[in-house]
Amino acid sequence: MPYQPYLPQSGQDGSEGAALKAFKLARRLIIASAVCCPASVVLPAGVFFSIGGVACAIAALVSLASSAKYSKALAADIRTARIIAIICLAIAAVTLVINVVMIVIGFQMLLKAFETGDFSAFGLDGNPFDPSTGANTGGDPQRSLTWG
Repeated sequence: MPYQPYLPQSGQDGSEGAALKAFKLARRLIIASAVCCPASVVLPAGVFFSIGGVACAIAALVSLASSAKYSKALAADIRTARIIAIICLAIAAVTLVINVVMIVIGFQMLLKAFETGDFSAFGLDGNPFDPSTGANTGGDPQRSLTWG
C-alpha cells in the first residue's frame, strides 16, 4: 500500500486548513520544479524552464515554511518535502548554469560564423540540398541526405 501522508481536517481557527493548503501548493510547486529541470536541458527555451524551476523550488520552500508554522501534524511530511525542494533547487540551479554556458558558447560560435562566413561548425559546408557537392553526406556524392 503506498504511503499516504496524514492530512488533518481544518481546526477551529482555520490555521490547520491554511497549513494544509500551503502544503498542497508546495507539493505542486515541487513537481513543477522537478519537471522543469530535465525539460530545460532538452527543449530549446531551456533558460526559461530553468528559471521557472528555480522559482518553483523557492516558492515551494516559502510555502513549506509557512505551513510549518501552523501545523505540527504535518511536520514529518514538511521535512521530507523540504529536502526534496532543496534538491530540486540545486538541480534547477545547475541546469540554469548549464543552459547559460551553452547559450554563451553558441552565441560566440554564431558571431564567429557571421564574421568569417564559415558555417562549417554548424554542418553547413555547402548547399545541403545539392547531392553533387557531398555536403553533409560525409563527402560521398552518391549518398543522399535522406536515405544515407
